[in-house]
Amino acid sequence: GVLAALALGGGSFWTFVRLFGLRYTRDNWHSGSVTGGLVKTWNDIAAAFGRSTYTILTQYGDAGQSSGLFLTIVLVLLILLAALIVMSGNLWFSLLYFLPIVILSICFHLYPGFTGVILIAGAFALMVIRRAHGGRLRISSIALVVLICAVSWGLSWQPVTQSALDRPGSVRNAAESAAEKVQTLRYGENPLDDGEMASSPKARKSKKTALRVTMEEPDSIYLRGYVGEYFDGSQWNVMNTPIHYDSRPLMEGLRLSGLHPLSQLTLSAALGETVTEDTQQEMTLETVGASTKYAYVPYEIADGSVKGASSWSDAFLTGKGLRGLDRYTCMISENLTGLWTDIAGALYSHEFTEELQFYQMSESSLNVWIYDHYTELDDDTAEMLAEEIGTRGNQEKGHVEYKKAIEQIYTYFSENIVLSNSAKAGDEPLQTLFENYSGNDEMCATAATEMFRYYGIPARYVEGYLITMDDVDLMEPEEPYNIPFRNAHAWTEIYVDGVGWIPIEVCMEYQDLMPQADMETGLESASNSNPFYQSERSGSNVITKQENEEASPLPWKRILLIASLILFLLLAALLLWKFGPKLLKAWHRRKDFRHPDPKKAVTSMYGYALVEALPISDNAARIGSEAAYSVHRMEEQDRLVMLAELKNARRIRSAEKRQKLKDKFSRIKLPRINRTGNTSTIGAPPGKLSKIRFPGGKRRAERKNEANLEMFKKG
Repeated sequence: GVLAALALGGGSFWTFVRLFGLRYTRDNWHSGSVTGGLVKTWNDIAAAFGRSTYTILTQYGDAGQSSGLFLTIVLVLLILLAALIVMSGNLWFSLLYFLPIVILSICFHLYPGFTGVILIAGAFALMVIRRAHGGRLRISSIALVVLICAVSWGLSWQPVTQSALDRPGSVRNAAESAAEKVQTLRYGENPLDDGEMASSPKARKSKKTALRVTMEEPDSIYLRGYVGEYFDGSQWNVMNTPIHYDSRPLMEGLRLSGLHPLSQLTLSAALGETVTEDTQQEMTLETVGASTKYAYVPYEIADGSVKGASSWSDAFLTGKGLRGLDRYTCMISENLTGLWTDIAGALYSHEFTEELQFYQMSESSLNVWIYDHYTELDDDTAEMLAEEIGTRGNQEKGHVEYKKAIEQIYTYFSENIVLSNSAKAGDEPLQTLFENYSGNDEMCATAATEMFRYYGIPARYVEGYLITMDDVDLMEPEEPYNIPFRNAHAWTEIYVDGVGWIPIEVCMEYQDLMPQADMETGLESASNSNPFYQSERSGSNVITKQENEEASPLPWKRILLIASLILFLLLAALLLWKFGPKLLKAWHRRKDFRHPDPKKAVTSMYGYALVEALPISDNAARIGSEAAYSVHRMEEQDRLVMLAELKNARRIRSAEKRQKLKDKFSRIKLPRINRTGNTSTIGAPPGKLSKIRFPGGKRRAERKNEANLEMFKKG
């Protein structure tokens, strides 16, 4: 039991330390304060959740330098709780340690270390052995469990085992597969499969409703959902979560300076006086059949945020709720994606005002971050693109000019690629596209994104839905309109310095459905000499939060209340499991003993006495038999007599138990040490005397045995 409690408590503690990246060593186990350690531990846990699944939790100030002392207290409490669970003998209570680890692995991608898993599994095995053997010690069984755990722990450090854990079918891959299934249950199916290049042609042709949109003035817009940030050769992926989490201070600083990257296109249009606030309207979007994981927002969003959504570096938004985000409202401008060249020209040639200078300072920091993360291109892809579209052009001063790059990519697709949404991407979408010169919009968007990066222009892969010009003709002001699944689409977006992200449509068939920018106007000012292009991207001028800004105070009362409530619930559950059935039986028995009908009450008391084998008197047995086996009526006096006899019988039984216990202890005689150091046993049974060994020689032992035997016979 002690081994099981230590393994269960210690194993779970070590697992949580590894899961959340906490620092606990021999050097710091006693360092720090309890309160400071609590704050530091909470902040470390919040950072772990943020870096794993971008779950944003509030972090608090006044954190200590070390959390060693607090973690030591947690370790002791976990072991004590494990001891209570082991003592109860109920294996189900061990789920208090197993379930959090499983939930963290599946839902938050926080995977336990092998050592902690081995310790917990060993603890469970010891609990099973203890229960099977009734608490009796079995050294062989314990040794077997320890040996298996030690061998497993040793094998976990071998290169063969480490490589096996990385293969499909391992614990990590099983957890990831389970996480995908959980995600589908939470948010629903996505016909474009989040960049996996495996969309179903049947789903893409469906007329079923994906989104329901209400606009004051219907307008054609792109609704951006999933954003692919790097391509691994077979599918698009989001950047590592820690990158997005670590960018939060920068993005928060940009918002404080007035630059919301999500609504940058609207802001740049307002600064260049291309549009005014009078053109803004309210849009309400309801997710019907589409995935509720993402908030599908237009490039024209004006308020820079969506209530109930988390922003991933303002690249895309995901719902905070358990089922994602199924309904939201935002302010948007008129269609700007078809005017982006005019916006760029007006912004670059606008009079240099203080407001524009302030915007340029903030945008320079965003510009640096975007070029650092969205221009990556591997050598194999660069060689493949060189064969298809030629050289990368002159990039000594920066990227290729927007107009030239866009026209070259447009020309390539119009002359070489045939759009077919029934085409399958395969394991290598780019190679499939360039071999067959035919592909779906996902493959075309993938190729175009890599081509823009090839030319030095930041680009991303985007999936979402379109509100086409044909849809606008059917829509009514302030009336809900159903967007079908067949409006799902994949496209490329590029970052235009100072202007923001804008969609580029390389599929000629889709260019007729959406407003297109005039490539002959506006871009004459968009050269590498524009004030927003950061050819020597260095430094950050963004206005950020002060480092010494006070963090949120720690809500001690709430923490203590929650901790006390959890402890109370655990103790209540343990007590309820241990004594609940007995209390319930006693309550039912008391109810039967007080039955309004004396005959039934006496029968119940007599039955209880027989089941418990209580030493009732002959008078009580006569009254009970008469109540149980005759038709005679019983009076209240009979009930009182039977109740008194029952209480007396229970007192007699309790006295007998105490006497048996006293006799049992009286038969236990401890060995005595005489003056010469010899051991003797007084009152030992004769059959055992021959087995007693005394120091000092065989003859002395025989004399001592004879003397003890004589004393035993005399009583």
